[in-house]
Amino acid sequence: MDALIVIAFLLVLPQAWSTIIQVPESGTYSVGSNILLKCITREENINIIWKDLEKDTIIFIGKGKYTKKEKYRNFEISSSPRNYSLIINDASPTDEGFYSCQDGDIHRNAWLTIEVLPTLTLCVNKSTVNASKPITLTTGNTVVVICKAQNIGPNVFLELKYGSGGWMKPKHSQQDSNDKPTCKVEVIHNQIQCICDANPPVKQYKIFVDGEDKGNSKSVQARHYVPANFSCLAVNDIGVGQSEVRYVSKFQGKEYFKTLCIKT
Repeated sequence: MDALIVIAFLLVLPQAWSTIIQVPESGTYSVGSNILLKCITREENINIIWKDLEKDTIIFIGKGKYTKKEKYRNFEISSSPRNYSLIINDASPTDEGFYSCQDGDIHRNAWLTIEVLPTLTLCVNKSTVNASKPITLTTGNTVVVICKAQNIGPNVFLELKYGSGGWMKPKHSQQDSNDKPTCKVEVIHNQIQCICDANPPVKQYKIFVDGEDKGNSKSVQARHYVPANFSCLAVNDIGVGQSEVRYVSKFQGKEYFKTLCIKT
């Protein structure tokens, strides 16, 4: 008698093996900083690639500089054996972006935020004055102090000091509440989505599945990847926000199984 046996087993996708043992990390740096993005391998690997994902530009292959663009003139690669770490000297705001150390299909990414120090403008009776020198005020003067920040992560605030007294906050002030995105991964209907609170609004999203960049997207189809580890990031004019990693093993309450039919 023929019998049909159905065997169900959890589909587990093997992860690709990578020679990269130390990976780059996202961070915020001041203008003029020397930045090190780690990419260290188990053995020499001439196929390691550094790429600027936002500009879709290959910067280095192995130890050799691939791009001829002037923008990357301050970019170097470590000279130590098995060390393919990216070095950015004297960082400027144009160096802010999303960089990837790649070994075949394995991509290890980092977002760099370059913060610019705030500027201070002092206006007395609607006229701008030199804020770096002491000024004398008289009763009835109207004083406006403007503290302007660009691409800066922490909130900016003002404090005042009179004579030898302590620092204090002004009694009347107006402040825009801006910050980098706060993000989390959610399963909504048939999608894995990156949900973020942000002011200013998000300009760019990225989703990662088991650490691999799935492109500039706010969501991916769950059925294509579950079970897997999901994370995401979002970028606005203040900086980058990253979610925690979330492991999703079920979709719409059902385990994903692969079935195999054997006729005996």
